[in-house]
Amino acid sequence: MVFWGKTLNSIQRMAQVKNFLTVEKKINGGPYTNSEFYTVWFTGWGGKLLDLGWGAPGFTQNTSFSLNNVIENTVNSMADMYKMNASFSFYMIHGGTNFGFWSGDESTGPVITSYDYSAPISEAGQITPLYLAIRNFIKNLTNWPNPPLEVPQNHTAVAIDNVKTVRVGSLITVVQNSLNKDHCKQSETPLSFEVLDNQYDLVLYSSVLPKVVDGSHLMLTIPDLHDYAYVFVDDVYQGHLAIDQEYTHAFARLTLPLKNGTTGSKLDILVENHGRRTFETINDYKGILSNVTVNKQLITNWMQCGVNPSKLYSKAKEMWSQKTAVVEDGSPAVYVGTFESDVAWDDYHTFFDARKWNKGFVIVNNFNLGRYWTSMGPQMTLYAPGAIFQKHQNTIVVVELVGQTSSSTQQQPPSINFLKEPSYEKKQIPSKKQMASSSSSLFVQIPIIIELTGYLLFFAWRLLL
Repeated sequence: MVFWGKTLNSIQRMAQVKNFLTVEKKINGGPYTNSEFYTVWFTGWGGKLLDLGWGAPGFTQNTSFSLNNVIENTVNSMADMYKMNASFSFYMIHGGTNFGFWSGDESTGPVITSYDYSAPISEAGQITPLYLAIRNFIKNLTNWPNPPLEVPQNHTAVAIDNVKTVRVGSLITVVQNSLNKDHCKQSETPLSFEVLDNQYDLVLYSSVLPKVVDGSHLMLTIPDLHDYAYVFVDDVYQGHLAIDQEYTHAFARLTLPLKNGTTGSKLDILVENHGRRTFETINDYKGILSNVTVNKQLITNWMQCGVNPSKLYSKAKEMWSQKTAVVEDGSPAVYVGTFESDVAWDDYHTFFDARKWNKGFVIVNNFNLGRYWTSMGPQMTLYAPGAIFQKHQNTIVVVELVGQTSSSTQQQPPSINFLKEPSYEKKQIPSKKQMASSSSSLFVQIPIIIELTGYLLFFAWRLLL
């Protein structure tokens, strides 16, 4: 494979021509092929704004990519390869969406739900300026046997405002009520997702606290965790634990002080798989992969249960139909909202607006749209294709894993909105590299500050003489 993306300038493109020739020499001839002609790249949670789609606010905020440069470099790269009689395949021509929990993971952090990729055909299936430029290039080729067809029409985007929600229960309550106990496994120490045959969803690990000194400060520790855990003691949310990665470093921690609990208190740890590695390794185990301790005392006798999002949706809908509602307090919870529709959705689409929420996932009519993580960004919306909506009643279940932020906590549950356009916001969250750089610069500056202070004191002393 020869790396050749649309961001390459003329000098970089010449280097790729040399790579083609090198490959030809190695294999003693054969056709030139670029199997992955990149259309920018995917984005990780907390990562740079690289694949924000042509209509998304902020696409040109990254100075390395401008609309004109992307189109110009793409067409020029195509022309170079065509002159060499090379074959190439766009990656991606249409990226689409990582629905459900199918988004991948990099060493720098998990990948966002959108796989728009800034592809010629957008996440919502819309025609972009890049598509038109590619089509125009092909159209103008001399004696090309397959001229482009007519440009297809874009679908219509719609907005839905102010869908009221009901908080049907705390996260841990709804999860526990949705479990199929026949699929749970008991063990002395925690089992991985792979042993439990639970590849992409969530797993609830349950035990009790061992004998501890009542009233002492309790510290929970999980040395090896993949990837994110939500901790409850006697059904009270304690906080999260998370693996340390480049972009998500600010959220990383493997120890957690417990707010409450004593000997025999119920301990529940809901573990989320943030995504499988996109390349390089197949050894990507998920779940609790080590012993769990509290104040260095080993916790044993675990019950592990896979959490099925479809059953979670059904249980939440059942609780909503029974008019179950609990007071809003900002803690992790499950919310249900419904709205009526009198149109056929075949030619429409919309985007779930996650900006009122924090971290979790959304299920519409038992279809999992995927994850949102607005406190991390940059993705603030989830693509919702018209095919998942229906005439008459539509049900939306929002599974909020960490609870509302303090600024959004209110007496009433948040309402649900759908937008016509995707939304992206770059959050000012320092990466692991930036935090390390900041610490290094501080250590460099301290000796300088001490030395300057010494000089000032010396001169002040001389003036007093």
